[in-house]
Amino acid sequence: MTKIFLLIILMNSLVLKSNAIGQFTRVNSGTENNLSSAFFVDDYTGFVAGQKGIFLKTLDGGESWIAVNPFTVNDLKKIWFTDENSGFVVGDNNSIFTTNNGGTTWDPVVVRVDADFKDILFTSKTTAYILGVTSRGSVILKTTDKGKNWIDIPLNQSAFSSEDREMIRGNIYISSISFLDDNTGLFGGYVLTSGQEKQPFICKTADGATSFTVMNPALGSQSPHEILKIDFQSENDAYALKSITGDRSSLYAADYWINGFYPVSRIDDMNSEDKYFTSFFIDRFIGYVSAHVKGQTQILKTIDHGETFIKLNPPTQETIEGITFVNPRKGIFVGGRGLILLYNDSNNPLLSDNRDNPFEEPAFSVAVTDMSDALTDLYVYNLNVNNEEDVSVYFYNNDGIQVKILKSKTRVFNHEFRMKLKFEEILSGMYYYVIKINENTVVNGKFSASHPVVTLR
Repeated sequence: MTKIFLLIILMNSLVLKSNAIGQFTRVNSGTENNLSSAFFVDDYTGFVAGQKGIFLKTLDGGESWIAVNPFTVNDLKKIWFTDENSGFVVGDNNSIFTTNNGGTTWDPVVVRVDADFKDILFTSKTTAYILGVTSRGSVILKTTDKGKNWIDIPLNQSAFSSEDREMIRGNIYISSISFLDDNTGLFGGYVLTSGQEKQPFICKTADGATSFTVMNPALGSQSPHEILKIDFQSENDAYALKSITGDRSSLYAADYWINGFYPVSRIDDMNSEDKYFTSFFIDRFIGYVSAHVKGQTQILKTIDHGETFIKLNPPTQETIEGITFVNPRKGIFVGGRGLILLYNDSNNPLLSDNRDNPFEEPAFSVAVTDMSDALTDLYVYNLNVNNEEDVSVYFYNNDGIQVKILKSKTRVFNHEFRMKLKFEEILSGMYYYVIKINENTVVNGKFSASHPVVTLR
């Protein structure tokens, strides 16, 4: 008889209303133009932008959208609002616009460089960065006065030390930027060599884009690749989504000191014809990736900082180009032909944002699985539960399909419960579970049906 021991790490502050695995709702955007970016300032007020200058606004959390009077014909790529009234949007052909009335009217922002602008983010109320791409490489715009004035910072070999220049064999093209604070940021993209080959590229700044340091310019791969998206989550956590030409490696995580990146996941279902588009992490564990997998539009969710993924199977075949989350439980996915998907993932637990101690001591549970008769003994500690009727457990396979289980004996102690579960059927592979107390999610996690796994939830 083979037994599997599973250690599940819980957080004391996990409280969240829950239902089944995440649910999608497609809403009418009123446009057939491709959409590329979404941004919400609160649970109700949000904005979407995209192809041919389309710009939409919602006041009811995304349930309905209205089009803003056209102010450009250029493709818009990224939105950022500092409050419900003040915002920016950037796009192709020197497009930078600002509003001070919630998007009703827009004014052009004039800068000294000609570029296609791909990204914008504010690191504080006054400091912001804009990413631009030219035929000769990338340029960074920076403001420290809420966008009234912008300085341009060319991102080329001269911005690096002589040692780093030896690793840069071409022009730098940045696809994504992410900052932890006003000064500390990551830039991801590729270097285009003289032979017109793309080499994945990540660099870091610690002084507000005054200087840069190269990080893993090839990321261990000799195949043509590029970094599509950078997510800088904490002083010890960052992620890089890489294209997969000739390689199934997908997500890279930074080391503890953010000095380098290493691969943390491989999607075995994906091949050289499949493609990633973008990613979004809501915390240091949970993230979402949009992709094409075997010719199908797919959203991949990770709960273990990219080590494994579960397929969410969105109800669309349109390419998903933009992801944002209104809160940890509600996401917005936008894409081709006016696609707007609302996504409710009430299985996401809420974590405290404790930057002073991001690795605070958690509670824990232990599960012992007997694969010969599909029985699992689940022990959960340090939870406030008094009645066995208050406890529910749900299991899902890697394709997001719920695995039927029968709950048998449950014993409740002081801040502890023990449950014996019998599966209707369980095969070798990775499984995901949700534990609820009074229909509130207290933990989600994973276990392997073929070998032990340590889970960070």
